[in-house]
Formats: sequence, structure tokens, C-alpha cells
Amino acid sequence: MTPLMRKARKGDRDAMAALYHTSKQRVLYICNVLLCDPKEADAACAHIFKNAWSCLLDESMTSEEDFLRCMERKAVGWCKRKILKKNNKAFRIPAGRNFVGIFETENIMTEGTLCEQVLANLPSLHRFIYITSTLLAWPSAEIAKSMYTNEKTIEDALAAEQENLTRILDGLYQKTGRKTELSVAEFHKMLNEAQDGCMVTRAIESAVISAMESAAVPLEQKTKQKRMKIALISVIPCLLIVGLVVGAVLLAGG
Repeated sequence: MTPLMRKARKGDRDAMAALYHTSKQRVLYICNVLLCDPKEADAACAHIFKNAWSCLLDESMTSEEDFLRCMERKAVGWCKRKILKKNNKAFRIPAGRNFVGIFETENIMTEGTLCEQVLANLPSLHRFIYITSTLLAWPSAEIAKSMYTNEKTIEDALAAEQENLTRILDGLYQKTGRKTELSVAEFHKMLNEAQDGCMVTRAIESAVISAMESAAVPLEQKTKQKRMKIALISVIPCLLIVGLVVGAVLLAGG
């Protein structure tokens, strides 16, 4: 276990803050690209980190990388539940596993950067599959598990990515008059580079730091209880030895 994780597990505020600061931008960006709504993404990020600290009790959590991966999974799970509340059919696998979408010009969204436009026009299922594959580097098996389907279905979805990009760009052209070409590789590069511009607000920082203070208390108490238990265990042999010595002395005196 890394020194930072060992400290954080004991309720050290500075260590917990370091874990938060090294992963906050990543988590917020994941929420942004999955939800395509900055306000909802801010709320999601705050919620995820306010409830993040129980994972420190997991014995398999041994490094900062483990913590980040845990936060990424929490972000994907929370965003998926958020979308399902609005549309319980959002992640239904299309008939015949046909992932090539129909993007009607009148419904094409044109706000934001090109990357934001593509994401906003993708169906939720497609967006989640492309993001978890590209941005999080999840293997098809892990994506399939999160979507309650099989690997072949995920592979079919990924195979349709270029066709969906082309159709969305055609829709944007018809609506805006701006002709753009974008390969899957270029879209992935754009997606990864956009994270640098994602900024966590003061409101999120305040909410997370406050929750962190509350979460640190039980972690500290658990550490103190563990120390007391260890101390007690170490004292028992000494007490037994003293008892034996006293007993021997009394027997000898008798």
C-alpha cells in the first residue's frame, strides 16, 4: 500500500484531500461527457466525492490509481442511474444489434464545440459505450457487464462508431452549412484533449471538503480502536507473565 493511501485510510485530512485533488478533474469530465449537461455534471461530481470515502475501507484499495479507478466506476454508475430516471429505455440494446443511428436534421443539436456536438447527438447507450471504451479504456467484457449484455454486442456498437460520426456530421452540415470530416481516431484524440479545459467549481470544492471532514472522523476512530486492540493484545502476555511470577513467589513463600 502506498504511503498516501495508508494515511488516507487512517483519516488523515491532507492525504484524503490529495486523493480528491488528483482525481477531481477526471471525475468531473467523465460526468460532463456522459451527461452532456454542465450543471448536472457538477451535481454528480459533488455527490460522487461526498460519498467516496467509504471505499478507503476496501482492503484491495492500495494505491492512488486504485482510488481513481474506483471514482471512475462510481461516476459511470451514477450518470447511468441519472439518465435511467429520465428514460428507463435509454440503455436498451437496439433490435438486431443495429447500432447505426438515425439522426434527423431537425433534432440535431448544434451548441458547443464539435466534440460536444457529437456527444450530445449520440444516443445515451452509444455515448456510454464509446466513452468507457475510449476515455476509460475499459475492455469489452467490462463494458458488457455494466450494460448487462455480452461482448459481441459491445463490439458491434464500437464497429458502428465511424458510421454514426459521419451521419451526425452530415446532420450538422445540413443544419449549419459547415462541412466537417472527422475520423474515429480524431474524435478520440479530441475527446481526450478536452479534459484539460474541465474546471471544478468552488461550490463543488466546498461541498466535498465539508463531507471529507465528516468522513475522516469514523476513519480516525477505527484507527484508534485498532491501536487499542493491538496494545491490549501486547499487554496480555506481560500480565500473564507477571501473574505467573507472583504466583510462583507466593508458592515459594508458602
